[in-house]
Parts: sequence; C-alpha cells; structure tokens
Amino acid sequence: MEAKAFLMQLQILKKRIESKRAEIEQLKSVAYGVTPQSNGDRVQSSGNPERMASAVVGYMQLETELSQHLVQYCRAMREIIAVVEQLKEPYYSIIHKRYIRNKPFAEIAEEENYSYQYIIDLHGVALQKVQKIINTL
Repeated sequence: MEAKAFLMQLQILKKRIESKRAEIEQLKSVAYGVTPQSNGDRVQSSGNPERMASAVVGYMQLETELSQHLVQYCRAMREIIAVVEQLKEPYYSIIHKRYIRNKPFAEIAEEENYSYQYIIDLHGVALQKVQKIINTL
C-alpha cells in the first residue's frame, strides 16, 4: 500500500463514521417522529406505522454498521500510530499532526516555526520514510 493511502485511512473511516451518525439521526427522527396532536378531547397519532417500523429497522442496521466502522477505525488508528511512532522528529510531528490530528499544512508550519514550503518538503520526505516502514511490515 502506498504511504499516503495508508495514512489517509483514518480520514476516510472518520468520514464514514460521521455519515453513519448523520443517517442514524435522520432515521431516529423518522422513527420517533410520531407526535400526538390534540383536537379537543380526541388525540390522533400522526405518522405511518409501517414507515416508523422501517425506520427503526434501518436505524438498528445503521447502528451495527457504525459499530463495525468504529472497530475498523480503532484498528487502523493503532496500526498507523505504530508506524508513525517509528519516525524521528521533525517527521513524526508533521505526519502525526497531518494524518492523526487532521491539521492543515499552514497550521503545522506555524506550530513548528517553519515555512509552509519547508513543511511540504519535509512531508514528502516523511512519506518516503513511512513507505519504507510499511514495506517492511
């Protein structure tokens, strides 16, 4: 696997997790969206019971998928951190901040007191070092 793709796994999984959470919230609102309406003494239930049941089943399936994505994320995080921790400074800081903490290069440059271009150059070297490490796995 290419070093950048290896490191980007976390961002991809994180986006999937966020999407699943958004889908779950949407289905929850459908499933629990039955609100009573009062017309004097009569109370009517709004909402289609079949639609509600379908939303509950969908919600439960998405919860299972979310759990699976969280397990994948944790495994990938452990694997990536194990590789990144083999790097020496300043490569460790750059890769850690970029791929684990999701910081933009401009922010990393400011934190490390380097120019933006120098961070980009160091990042390229760091990716080569990561590639060497993952090639030995």
